[in-house]
Amino acid sequence: MGGCIGSLATCCICNTASCCLQGVCSCCGKATSAVSKSVMTRVLYSVQLAFMALVAWLLSNIPRWTKDNWLFSKIPGLKDCPEEVCYGTMAVYRISFALAVFHLVLALVLIRVRSSKDCRSNLQDGFWFFKFLFLIAVSVVSFFIPNSFFIGYGWVALIGAGFFIIIQLILLVDFAHTWSETWVGYYEDSQAKGWAAAILGVTIFMFVVALVADILMYVFLAPENCQQNTTFISINLILCVVFSIFSINNKIQEMNPRSGLLQSAVVTLYCTYLVWSGIMAEPNTWQCKGPLNGTDGDSTASTFVGVAITFLAVMYSAFSVSGSANEMLGNKDDDVEQATQILQSANEKDAAATAASPTGAVGTTVAAAESGDNDTEKTKLITKGSVNRSSDDVDADDDEDSRDDESTHTIYNYTYFHITYALAAMYLCMLLTNWKTVSTDETLGVVVDYGPAAVWVKIVSSWLVSLIYFWTLLAPCLCPDRFRYQ
Repeated sequence: MGGCIGSLATCCICNTASCCLQGVCSCCGKATSAVSKSVMTRVLYSVQLAFMALVAWLLSNIPRWTKDNWLFSKIPGLKDCPEEVCYGTMAVYRISFALAVFHLVLALVLIRVRSSKDCRSNLQDGFWFFKFLFLIAVSVVSFFIPNSFFIGYGWVALIGAGFFIIIQLILLVDFAHTWSETWVGYYEDSQAKGWAAAILGVTIFMFVVALVADILMYVFLAPENCQQNTTFISINLILCVVFSIFSINNKIQEMNPRSGLLQSAVVTLYCTYLVWSGIMAEPNTWQCKGPLNGTDGDSTASTFVGVAITFLAVMYSAFSVSGSANEMLGNKDDDVEQATQILQSANEKDAAATAASPTGAVGTTVAAAESGDNDTEKTKLITKGSVNRSSDDVDADDDEDSRDDESTHTIYNYTYFHITYALAAMYLCMLLTNWKTVSTDETLGVVVDYGPAAVWVKIVSSWLVSLIYFWTLLAPCLCPDRFRYQ
C-alpha cells in the first residue's frame, strides 16, 4: 500500500501527460498536415523528453520544498534514505532510468528499419498512448526497486553522460562551423554590410563574455591557496587563445576560406562554461571549495544552463541536415542518389512506353516533351530529398500518405536516434542532481555527495572540445584529399 501511495504523484503526473500527448498528436495530425511525419515524430519525442525532465526536476525538489518526507518514506525503494537530498536524488535516478530503458528498447526493436513500409516504423511514428503507458509503467516499477540497484545505475549514468558530452561537443563544433559558413555565405552573396557587422558583433560579444567569466573565476573561485582551480582556468584560457589564432592562419584559411573567429568564439564560450560548471561541482571536502561554488543559486544556474544546452543539442542532432551531425545519427547523404535512381527508373519506363506506342513520331515528340517537363518537376523534388507522387495521383483521402516523407527511405536512423536520447536522459540525470554521487555507509545508509568524477568529466570535456575543434581546423591541411571545402 505504501508503494502505491508513494508512486501516486508520478503516476498522476505521467497519466496527465499521456492524455495531453495523445491530444497533441491528434491536434498536430489535423492542424499541421503540411508538416512531414518524420519531423512531427522527432518533435513529439523531444516534448516527451522535456516533460520527463520536468517531472524529475519536480521530484528532486519536492522534499526540499515541503520539508516533509512522509510520502517518499512510504515508497519501498526509498525507505533507507536518511535525508531529503537522498529522496530527491534517487527519484531523479528512477525517472532517468525509466526514460533510458524506454529509448533503448525502441533502439533495439527498430534496428535496420529502412522505410515506412517496414511495419516496425509504425512503432516509431505512432502508438503514442501505449508508448507513454509503457514509460509510466517502467517509472512506477522503478520506485519498487531498492536503492542499491540505482547506486550502480548512477555510475552507469555518469559514463553515459560522458558519452553524451562527447556527442554534444561534436555537435557544438559542427554548429559553430555551420553558423559561420552560413553567415559568411550570406555576406559573400549579398556583400551587405549588415551581415559583416552581425558576424563581427556576435564574435566580439562572445569573446567578451568568455573573458569576463574567466576574470570572475580567477577572482572568486581561485583563491591564493587553490592552485588547482587556477590551473583549470589557465589551461582553458591558453587553449582558447591558441585555437583562435590558428583559425585565422593563412594556410588554414586557404584550405577553408570560411574558417574564422566566429567558430572560435562559440567554442571558447562553451569551454569556459564547462570549466565554470566543473568548478561549481567540486566536493565539499576539497580545499578549493569556497562560499560561491556549490550554493543553491549557482547550482540552479548551472543546472538550467546545462539543461538548455542539452535540449538544443538534442534538437540539433535530431533535425540537423549538416554532414557530421547526420553521420553521427547514422544518416547517409544518399537521399539525392536514391531519388536519382528512382527518376532514372521512371524515365526508362516512360521511354519503353513511348517506343511501344502506335502514335508515331508526333506522339513520340509529345511524349518526350511531357517527359522533359516531368523530369524538371522531379528534379525540383530531388533537391528536397524525396520524389513525391504527382498531385494528379494524390486524392483528398491520401493526406496521411502525402505527409509520409519516408516511404522510400528513412530520413534519420531510428536506432541511433533513440540511443542519443537514452544518453541524453542519463546526462539530464547528472545535471538535475548537480552531478552528485551516491554510495552506501554501514552507519548512515545511503550517502549523497559531490564526487571528483563529476569535476573531471566536465574539465576533461572542455579540453576535448578544444582538441576536436583543433582537428577540424587542421584536418583539411593534413588530409586535403579527404576534406575538401567548396
